[in-house]
Amino acid sequence: MPYTKQERRRPLEPAIYEITETLDAMDWQTGDLTFLFYALAKKVSDKKLSYDTLSRIRAALQDAHDEFYRRVCVPYEDKKIEENGDVYAEEENS
Repeated sequence: MPYTKQERRRPLEPAIYEITETLDAMDWQTGDLTFLFYALAKKVSDKKLSYDTLSRIRAALQDAHDEFYRRVCVPYEDKKIEENGDVYAEEENS
């Protein structure tokens, strides 16, 4: 995943903070987060609707999904395997 330079992140961070605070205050549900992602992608696409824009938005959503899974979900699952044991026990007599 291409990483955004620090100076490009800074202008976005206040909006991210405000959105996460709002989500926390409303005890967000899955639909709320889905709506947020959709609405952001839709607003961006409305500014310049083209195949290239749609392709770039889809790629960004997929890349964000992949990065979230790799950086957050996988370590969480690994931790839970260590705490609780693996779901699939190794076969004793292979």
